[in-house]
Amino acid sequence: MKKIVAVIAMVYCVYSVFPGSCDVVRQGISYKIENGTSARVHGTCDLNSTAWLQEGGRLVIPPFVGEVKVGAIDSYAFKGVQSIRSVVLPETITFIGKEAFCTCSNLESVVMNEYGDDFLLKHPMRKSIGGQAFAYNEKLKSVVLPKTLESLGPGVFDGCLALSNVSLPLGLWHIDELAFASCRAIDKVAIPASVEKMDDAFGYDTPNLAEIVVDQDNPWYRSEGPAVYSLTNRALIFYSRVCKNDFVYVKHGTRTIQNYSFMNCKGIGRVELPNSVESIGMGAFACSSLRSISLPETLKVIGSGAFAECDALESISIPGGVSSMGERVFWGCDSLAEIELECPPPPISADKEFPSNAVFKVLGYVEEWRQYGLATGRTIRPKKSVRQGCGRVSPL
Repeated sequence: MKKIVAVIAMVYCVYSVFPGSCDVVRQGISYKIENGTSARVHGTCDLNSTAWLQEGGRLVIPPFVGEVKVGAIDSYAFKGVQSIRSVVLPETITFIGKEAFCTCSNLESVVMNEYGDDFLLKHPMRKSIGGQAFAYNEKLKSVVLPKTLESLGPGVFDGCLALSNVSLPLGLWHIDELAFASCRAIDKVAIPASVEKMDDAFGYDTPNLAEIVVDQDNPWYRSEGPAVYSLTNRALIFYSRVCKNDFVYVKHGTRTIQNYSFMNCKGIGRVELPNSVESIGMGAFACSSLRSISLPETLKVIGSGAFAECDALESISIPGGVSSMGERVFWGCDSLAEIELECPPPPISADKEFPSNAVFKVLGYVEEWRQYGLATGRTIRPKKSVRQGCGRVSPL
């Protein structure tokens, strides 16, 4: 009778957590078998037990369940499981779903190639890791990525504050936006020749990232001293966070200053942009040391929070070609005393706060700015507080 009750309890547990999807449970871990040829890991049906973990909170996923290959970790499979301290995944895994190991607050290490090169040669597989798969694991220090990895999803390691060493394999071609956002311990990254896309991957809240070194055979990106440029988009995508160059001149021909490219830079005082730059991205110059910047006549777009928290910035001139201006461009610029405006105003209905203590010099579109509520030489206090509703520059 007790055995029957135990079996019923197990079935109820499995189907209540993963209704209609769990075919097999092995050592407390549930799998979905597909066509008898591959298996997906769903997670565990007993979050109150650690019996399915090895000693020291080690989660080890086997390459096979019986004779069926384990090929994927489902989205949310182990999200928020606090008992996991390390993860070991076999080479058979080709996909890790979004938020699969997100917010596992005690997770410290991840290894994704446990079965080595011999297995890889016999079973070559292309791999991808979904968005925020390992996000917000503040204790995660090291990750060993599989050698056949091709893509990293958006925010995959976002908020991994202790992550300091990641080796990106040759063959990786896509690093999605904010993949390494708020990885505050990372100080150096080597980009292999295969990477084709990584524009917003490393810039957001990485205050100790001193250097991104791009392989010299990479045809899409180039590192030039403290800067990294996208050759395809003619964009500056990153500048060293610890470089002490007081004066920075962006090379001629650059069209875009990418999102977060100078964010948290500690030593930059002055920046000169060439007469080719057309857009400045979100949070691009959100660095407290910036004292002055020259914006070119070619500039058309200024992204949200582009100059947020520039505490040392005292004056700025916005050229007449600017036709689009994002939210809270000058949020937290407490020292900004003078703004020259040659451009047309943004829509009145939009939430476009300006510093409350600044004096505006309207040099163009005078009548339009007067309707907006600004006039030359007057100190204007916006209807809304400049700090209202914005805790930090965030991706929109």
